[in-house]
Amino acid sequence: MRTFPTSLISSFSHFTTYPVATGTASREESISLDDLPDNTTPKEILYAFLEDHHGNFLTQYLERNDPLPSYESNSFRLPHNKPPIAFAGRPSLLLHNLPGDSTSVSTIATAALDAMRPVGMEDNLLIMLGTSGCGKTRTCLEILCSTWGIYFVAGKENLGSKDIALMESYLTPLMTGVFDNNRSHAEHYTKCALLARLLILDHCVAKSPSFTPQRWMLIQVVQDIFKKMYGYYGDIFSNLTARLARACNEQVVREEIRNIYSKLYKKLGWTVFPIFLDEAQILQLILPNYFKSRTLATEDRPLLSPIVHALVHPTNSVDGHCVVPCGTDLGLMFVRDTLLSGIAKQVTSIPRFTNFGGWRDTEHVAQYVRAIVDLEDADITTLYQYFPGRFRPIVTCIERILIGFSVNEAINFVWGIYTTPRTLKEKNRQSLYYQLDGVMAGRRPNFVNWTSVLELFKSVALSDFYAGSSHIFTKSAQMEIVELGLARLRTLPIAKANILKRNLSLALGREIDEDTLMESVVAEEPAPSFSDDSTQLVAFVDEPMALAALYNFFVQRKALSHEILTLMAASKAPSAKGTLWQRYLPEEFGAMFDGSKIVANLPFLNKIKNLPKVYNQTATIIRSSSSIVPVVKIASVYYKLEDYMTDDSNTRAAFFIPENLAGPDLTFFIKFRDGNIVPVFVQVRLRSAVHKLEAALGTTDPRLFYRDSNGKLQDEDRYGPIVKKVLDLCKNGVLRILDYYPAEVLKAPHVMGYRDISARVTTECDVVGIISKTNAHEVFRKEHIEFLDALKTVSASSKRKYGELE
Repeated sequence: MRTFPTSLISSFSHFTTYPVATGTASREESISLDDLPDNTTPKEILYAFLEDHHGNFLTQYLERNDPLPSYESNSFRLPHNKPPIAFAGRPSLLLHNLPGDSTSVSTIATAALDAMRPVGMEDNLLIMLGTSGCGKTRTCLEILCSTWGIYFVAGKENLGSKDIALMESYLTPLMTGVFDNNRSHAEHYTKCALLARLLILDHCVAKSPSFTPQRWMLIQVVQDIFKKMYGYYGDIFSNLTARLARACNEQVVREEIRNIYSKLYKKLGWTVFPIFLDEAQILQLILPNYFKSRTLATEDRPLLSPIVHALVHPTNSVDGHCVVPCGTDLGLMFVRDTLLSGIAKQVTSIPRFTNFGGWRDTEHVAQYVRAIVDLEDADITTLYQYFPGRFRPIVTCIERILIGFSVNEAINFVWGIYTTPRTLKEKNRQSLYYQLDGVMAGRRPNFVNWTSVLELFKSVALSDFYAGSSHIFTKSAQMEIVELGLARLRTLPIAKANILKRNLSLALGREIDEDTLMESVVAEEPAPSFSDDSTQLVAFVDEPMALAALYNFFVQRKALSHEILTLMAASKAPSAKGTLWQRYLPEEFGAMFDGSKIVANLPFLNKIKNLPKVYNQTATIIRSSSSIVPVVKIASVYYKLEDYMTDDSNTRAAFFIPENLAGPDLTFFIKFRDGNIVPVFVQVRLRSAVHKLEAALGTTDPRLFYRDSNGKLQDEDRYGPIVKKVLDLCKNGVLRILDYYPAEVLKAPHVMGYRDISARVTTECDVVGIISKTNAHEVFRKEHIEFLDALKTVSASSKRKYGELE
């Protein structure tokens, strides 16, 4: 950036000179304005501005009225109806089928526009909040296709003019320790950016009577497309903003905004004039420590504060406009302090719009996709299975298919972007894994209001991986998860939210503490428009790609298993410790049956003399090849042991925690090298002593499933067919494991045989393995046993065996 003497900066009541950022967008603005008198008006600056190539560009845009270019697809799945728009040599579905003569505004955009109506609104401000990829920008564009308005964007890498994005470069040399002056500089520049838009809109409307809101939106959002068509290399909005900021004082700017806004209001007759500030969360991190609260001088405010204040109050007599900061940062919910002026009273609440929705079902996806490309039902189902929820991932998949990718290639490409560490080198900002790594690497803060962001994320991964439960958050102090794209906002009935939290408590084996990291909400005083006595705004973590990113991130750091052990240590209830241990054991069993060990040699089986020959080979746990299938699934009202046992292996979780009535605590399938498949039923007891061993063994016997303590089937009509179905799947045998620790079980592992043929099906492969204090040190990993020994008092003889192994 070019520097300039600080003596050129004077009070805003007179004249302020601004430096000009270098770069393509404003390089021609380094011209001297010494020829201009102090009383130069904004319109004189506009006329001079339009006399050179800026005006030529606008003239061509207005006269030629060129449509957006179409993308010629290389895919054999030829697009029909309208071809997609081409942007930077690629298809852009963000711009596809925008509302016009034949396309209506979506219901989401209509609802958002209705929320902007100024009737009853304080200070004409609406917060548009949602996770990345939920459709915020598309909603803005659809509204601006049918309604006159302005589109600002804070990101340098986003569509749209860079007038707000370049603001940091303009302001940095002006920042001092005089905070009131800093705020005045920022507000003045913002008003100049607003005035530049109004002046150019007025010019376009005057020169082209057929000028429409959609054409006005396009030149604001995709100016780059038309710049390339017409050989223009500037940025009409940021260039004019720079000239106004350097040549006009605050009073002149305010007066001109009032005049031009009133003129356009009368001519165009809008009922609401939205001023969008997209990607507003970026402004929360720019020029920190240079702005203060208007009420509490000790509190810092981000650059967003003076910008929003200037847009809400650009002059004293601008009515009917609505300023709409859009973004992912929950901090946007608390910008009410930016609305304070010298005499205004504090606004108590700000309306918000969060109902962006998402893909409802496969039919919804099919309706969208088949208007662009021809896909089979199975392909659409797969797309929805991988990417339910927010819109962008499926949209990106379709863009890749248009380029020439197969459906699976597109899915794998997008899945990899969001969930794997391969994006770290690319610094792909869509990557959820990259966002998590940013917290770990210090690119983003780890503590928000004394809450550890990483610990919050870890709790989500735990509830999904170890409890099979979706996660909701209801407290503002822990909503950083929304900004990083790992959750989406939803409005739920309060009763349903409470049921979800209760289910999560049961799944985790402990009550959820309001003061811990297991839940969190959006606002202590919800806006009446979006919350009432029956509904609540929550952050919902349920998308497979978000959960996969969390799982990959923490498993790579071995953080999940360690956290389960930590929770066990903190739990006071023995039953809760046992439940948590059930959640941990899949990791141990995964290591046992990893295809590298002869099953017969496992420490809890190697003393059985008559072990079936099939066990004299390696075996692996049957796992789905799909990335969206969870590793562990817990029984629910809709999915029970019968469903798990008969489910397709490619859609079934590797491990299942059945309903209590069924019998076992954990079940999974192993596949031997020769192809034989055997179900495994496990009973877990974290106990120091053995009580009712035979009863415990009975819970792993499929012949005794769903029976009471007397051996009677609970409900013959209901459970009899289920037991028969399970037994049919056990014809190759059963492996039953009793896991007692730190108790010492004297009963030896064995192969079961039954004489009562009428009551039970005879099989020679009913193998019973027992893990207890006598062999656990050989079965489990050392750090696991060390933890259990610390958790429970164990005998000295068991500890001595450690030394023997070392």
